[in-house]
Amino acid sequence: MISGSAASSERAKPYAYKAAAKALAEALERRNISGRVDNTEIPGIYRARPYVRSQSLVSVIIPTRDKAGLLLRCVSALQSCTSYRSYEIIVVDSAPDERLPVEFKTSIQSLVPYSGIPFNFSRAINLGAGEARGEYLLLLNDDTEAIADGWLESMLEHAQRREVGVVGARLVDRHGEPNHEGVVLGMWGLPAANLAFRHWGLGDCLRDCSAVTAACMMTRRDVFDQLSGFDEGMSLGWNDIDYCLRARQAGYSVVYSPGAVLRHTEGATRGTTPHQDDDLFFRRRWSDPIDPFYNTNFDRERGPFALDV
Repeated sequence: MISGSAASSERAKPYAYKAAAKALAEALERRNISGRVDNTEIPGIYRARPYVRSQSLVSVIIPTRDKAGLLLRCVSALQSCTSYRSYEIIVVDSAPDERLPVEFKTSIQSLVPYSGIPFNFSRAINLGAGEARGEYLLLLNDDTEAIADGWLESMLEHAQRREVGVVGARLVDRHGEPNHEGVVLGMWGLPAANLAFRHWGLGDCLRDCSAVTAACMMTRRDVFDQLSGFDEGMSLGWNDIDYCLRARQAGYSVVYSPGAVLRHTEGATRGTTPHQDDDLFFRRRWSDPIDPFYNTNFDRERGPFALDV
């Protein structure tokens, strides 16, 4: 670093950041994508935002069980923090005898009972999709809460792109600390792991990745049908990762959108029970996949961004 270089301070050459934003805007124009380029809080990181082309219906699918409080909070936050109005709410309830408040039932468009034992998350998602009328499907855990307006548009901006098959969100805990900013394959000996990228501003980067969590995941209906939905061979674990990998295998991109921010109380609905059968199913299909978006020089056993030395 020398005095006056961009390496020493982002304030050294402000014109460079303006030129970068201009280059991105021109890239959108060359691709005939109508949109804008926003700055983020981190200099040098930008967010390309294609304009949402139409008010297409979004079907929000929320699986739940014995968690009326969580569900009410999730739906209330969805309604109060969503300016995009063309959506329907479909609740897949695996405790259909649970008494839900009358005012809640008037807030949703479809209540789908699920009576399968043992519970199969993939089947619940597929049941909800069977009732959906929307061009877009938004899979949403009942332990999530939208906390800022514009989150749904941030996902739609990229889900509407024909080359994109899946869009994920930024999930934070009750303290505001991120617990999902994309998924890395093969971390800590697991098939995949949610990571919070506290390094180099990656959590603020709109980017392609291998997978995102179905705690908040958007996919187009035509992609969902092409992939035959979630694979019910994985009842609780890795079904969302499998869906993303199959989407990539079919030629689609998986996009992480940091502009969609929700609070996520991870494991509040069903805990974090091991899924040995799901592990075996996933590994038989995918073996030990190498993540193309994670540098092979990092040691996946020691944790994120630990150099393999």
